Amino acid sequence: MEPQELGPEAVQSIYARESQELNAVGFALSQVGELPMHILRADGGAVRSACIESFFLNVRLLADFLVKNPSAKDFSCRDFGWTPEATEAEERLYTKDDHTTMWYLASQHLAHFSKERIVDPASYVPPTELPILLKAAGSAVFEVMGRFVSFLRARNHQYVDLIDYERSRDLFEREWVATARSPALSAEEIARVCHEANRALQLVDGDPAPSRPWDDAPTWQRESAVAGVRNALAETHDPAAHHQAWVDAKAADGWTYGTTKDPEARTHPCMLPYDDLPANQRRKDVLFLSIVNSLTQ
Repeated sequence: MEPQELGPEAVQSIYARESQELNAVGFALSQVGELPMHILRADGGAVRSACIESFFLNVRLLADFLVKNPSAKDFSCRDFGWTPEATEAEERLYTKDDHTTMWYLASQHLAHFSKERIVDPASYVPPTELPILLKAAGSAVFEVMGRFVSFLRARNHQYVDLIDYERSRDLFEREWVATARSPALSAEEIARVCHEANRALQLVDGDPAPSRPWDDAPTWQRESAVAGVRNALAETHDPAAHHQAWVDAKAADGWTYGTTKDPEARTHPCMLPYDDLPANQRRKDVLFLSIVNSLTQ
């Protein structure tokens, strides 16, 4: 029997299905790209556990799509005419009966209501292993996905841009620039050290209104210090850029320049460009960044 040519409605139906499928793949990839940032910077709790769960769920979904032969009811890269190669990255994502591959590890880190295995969501990822596992899983996903996206682009697939590959990959890689040092201390713990060092410098400089000790400091001041640490970890800042980020955050919170620091009026004498600050105030930014760097080596 001669194959029949597809009519316009059938072609449109295929395109509609493929757009939905690639949109779902793009969403899963965006989760793998962005969630490590939230996981590694969270101090714990339910939100962090949910992010971990979602990350591994999407790693497993993408391993299914890219490498593992899914069941007949599931769609995969093969539906788009691409077959995965037997490269190291594909094998790291999924190899049958190899329980060290990302598919199996992701499965182990997903909670199940199973009589044979009940997972404690708060403890199933050892904290010391988490950054290594996140990076290994995400790197394998992006390496294989890159080849699939290149395949679609070479064929001018009209829905390939539904997979925002570059943005998701850049988010993922940027996070590893920020967290490759994987500090043993939390952002709050580092902020405490920075705060106390800054307070000591204030006392040495004869500041008439030095900050109170960390445990007695107002909430807004502690939160500002923690935000400063996270900002320093997120990007490589010089002191001037670090100070400007602080000014921008304070301005967004309603603070303006004033000759005295007044939390009620929200005025601060350091709401100035870095180059206009007195030398002793510029030293505080240098000290802050030095402490963050030394505690995250």
